Amino acid sequence: MLEKISIQRFKSIREKELTLGRVNIFIGPNGAGKSNFLEAIGLASACLSKGLDNPELARKGIRQSPPALIKSAHKGLRIPQTLEINASLSGGVEYKCNLTARDGDASLRFHSESSSFNGESQFGRSGNGDRAQGRNLPRRADKVRGLWDQIKASFPFETEYFNTLDEFADFRIYSPQTDYLRGTRLGQAYDNPIGLHGEGLAKAVSQVISQFLGEYDSVSENPIDPKVVRDFTKLTLDLAFLPGWTRSFMVGKIDQKLVSQSIDQSSGDILYFYDRYMEEKRNTLSAYDSSEGTLFLLFMAVIMCHAAAPRIFAIDNVDSALNPKLTCTLIEALVRLTKKVNAESIPVGAKQVFMTSHNPTSIDAFDIFDEDQRVFVVYRDKKGHSQCDRLAPAKGMSREQWAERTNGRTLSQLWVADQIPHINGLKESNLNRVEI
Repeated sequence: MLEKISIQRFKSIREKELTLGRVNIFIGPNGAGKSNFLEAIGLASACLSKGLDNPELARKGIRQSPPALIKSAHKGLRIPQTLEINASLSGGVEYKCNLTARDGDASLRFHSESSSFNGESQFGRSGNGDRAQGRNLPRRADKVRGLWDQIKASFPFETEYFNTLDEFADFRIYSPQTDYLRGTRLGQAYDNPIGLHGEGLAKAVSQVISQFLGEYDSVSENPIDPKVVRDFTKLTLDLAFLPGWTRSFMVGKIDQKLVSQSIDQSSGDILYFYDRYMEEKRNTLSAYDSSEGTLFLLFMAVIMCHAAAPRIFAIDNVDSALNPKLTCTLIEALVRLTKKVNAESIPVGAKQVFMTSHNPTSIDAFDIFDEDQRVFVVYRDKKGHSQCDRLAPAKGMSREQWAERTNGRTLSQLWVADQIPHINGLKESNLNRVEI
């Protein structure tokens, strides 16, 4: 788990430290920098993964930008030479990276990095050379590739430390899009089990069904308790039934009777849903004709329970295909499932989730008295720096006092009424006119 992150000089974030929970949501006005906080986490993860070149950052879900523009460039301040991210992970694992890029560089590169475990240095690099477990490395490491990925197989790191870094290195930012979920737009899923935009949904669902049936060879190399995984997989797949119209679903070959001839027939397997309200001979709908919300929920089920899915991930715009009530219901389910995974040490499923939303009902799913559930309000201050404040009751405040203070209103009602500080950004009277 990522317990704390400190971000300096990254895009619109000049300097900010966040203490995180198990389920975290970032809300706030357009352009405030919500996705930048997800990308800062993704960048730290990339440093522990394959590297910093554009294809590798894209695999994390980080938007493609000229490397030099990833560093902050606020007015009135010098353009920094480096950006810095410090990540504090569970179990006493610390990681720090300092990255740089010049105008015209093809990618970011490492200026320095270091990591420790329970206060003891494990590896690092700087202008003085590269080291691992107290030994100088004979060759300078690739400046674009993280040191961890280059040395982890060659040194006897503690298992807990090794697993914690590798788990965080698998972090991804998902941003599902309807065309990819339907299969009308094809793309490549760079990493199992599914693409960042929903590429390969049918195949991933087929694997989850196999997982439910106890067939694990194709989805995980880890030993798995069949009953625990079966029960958790069933619980997660129930997300697809939340809209209420589908009786069941399956994965099969394209049936020309059920798919328009204008659709590419060469894409292989496809999802089918059975509409509980329709006549039996006319109740089968392909992914091309099905509700986008149902496809989105099935996508969420895949990344929440697939044995090959990352244990820590983010969803940008978690409300993108759902109505307000269903958005809240989905997030409530994510909170329950994540708590269950951690409380019962279930070997599949999300241990930590990050998300962004523009839908006020999304935060009604959160218990802000629970330290594992955190709502962050992102906004720009008068200097244009992205700030991020946790929405939480005052220290020592009881639930009864909170209800009295807010007149019993829900969090979404407070949002719509503009009663949450900075939720709608700076007031219009404080904004400068557009320069022409």
